[in-house]
Amino acid sequence: MTFFLIVLILVVIAAVLYSKSKKTSAIPAEQRQPDESKGKTVTGPDGKTYVVPRSLGKAEKMAKEATEGSVYQLMCARQAADIGYEMFQKNDLIGDPENDMMDADVFFEQCFNAALFCQRGREGSYAPDPSKSVHYYEIFVEVAMAMADKNWFKAHDLHMLFYAWEDLAYAYSGGEGCPVQVEKAKEYFKNAFTSAANTSYCLDPVETQVRIVQHMLGGYPRPAATYGLLAFQFIKDMVERGLIEGAALMEEYLYFIRDKEEQLGYSAKRDFELYYKGAKEDNNVYACYKLGECYYKGIGIEKNEAQGLRLLQAAAESGSLSAGTMLLEADSANKEKWEQLIDGIRASLTSHLQVMQGVTGVAAEQPKALHIDLPDEEEFEEEEQSSSFFTKEDTRADDEYQKDHDLSRMPNIIYDASNNRWHLQHRNRDTAVYHNDEGQEVTIYHGQISGTSAQTSAGSFHWY
Repeated sequence: MTFFLIVLILVVIAAVLYSKSKKTSAIPAEQRQPDESKGKTVTGPDGKTYVVPRSLGKAEKMAKEATEGSVYQLMCARQAADIGYEMFQKNDLIGDPENDMMDADVFFEQCFNAALFCQRGREGSYAPDPSKSVHYYEIFVEVAMAMADKNWFKAHDLHMLFYAWEDLAYAYSGGEGCPVQVEKAKEYFKNAFTSAANTSYCLDPVETQVRIVQHMLGGYPRPAATYGLLAFQFIKDMVERGLIEGAALMEEYLYFIRDKEEQLGYSAKRDFELYYKGAKEDNNVYACYKLGECYYKGIGIEKNEAQGLRLLQAAAESGSLSAGTMLLEADSANKEKWEQLIDGIRASLTSHLQVMQGVTGVAAEQPKALHIDLPDEEEFEEEEQSSSFFTKEDTRADDEYQKDHDLSRMPNIIYDASNNRWHLQHRNRDTAVYHNDEGQEVTIYHGQISGTSAQTSAGSFHWY
């Protein structure tokens, strides 16, 4: 009888404690911060001070129990990531392939969250912080690779590693939260593109690989000349694997980007001008698609969604899979119509893919000719006085661009990133050729110059 009484008392105590814990967890974490003596006082992006836990586990718990999107959630996630990284540096961060509750698992989840929160920000709560996002993605990758060597990194966490690689590639190639570092960006692009083919890393491998290539060749702030060759290798891989999307990207590259890659990616307005002229003067389908994207998103021109959709539809009806895909995303009200259009584009691209793969006896089906009405320069100037590249204001901007990118100002000796000397070999209106003491040559185009430096496919150069 005494035994059963003791059991009953224990059950009642457990129920009371459970009830209290549920009531406590129902109160947002930011309203029950630890005492300053037991926690760490930090300043949030809103300028207010918060007290976060000093232990990894408690910081994780408070991050999960904080109000979604709150500054306190952000600060607790960052605290957990910082504590976990300190433990890693001291060799105290432990993982286990059979246990999902280890300190390493807590670190990965909260470090990834911290990077994501900083990258996106939260409207009405805190602004994006690209530099901190890069920092947390970087330490996430560093720890993940070290844990993978010990077999402590879980397969179900691979998607986080992929997104870290992808977002770091965009950051280092576009200077988003960090200085542009071309070689570092290329390495992250390679990791992201290769891993995307594995469904363990991402849910839609093909769509993801297309997205990566389009970022590399999509214009400002990424010079097409810098990433064109690597992107071409990615596209070629997709064609060899028999992907229709690879054929579509290959045609975009061969029939427009390749001829313009020394000019694309240095200015949003100059990109817009290239697309405008390509669509109006050459009836180029890819240029029409990119022009539509510029109008729809307001890239290099005042935003005009109606004009953007009109141009996207014209490009899609002439065979642009990229334009069709964007239409599907932008105009969900006509989803069925755009899906049927995309199916037709994919069917027509089948013969193009076969030709690229070397299948004999196949002729590529010819798309419909592009017919699109665009205003001429005079009309454009009247309609877009404040934003068109045809205005006098932008003529002055172009003059400044030419001055800033003037090859004649380059000295006879320049230096690479390792401060090795390169000597001028010859110069013309559009290019300057330099060589080093080992006989290697580099060609610098006027569009690659900015002030007293140049960013080329062979790396960065500077002069005094």
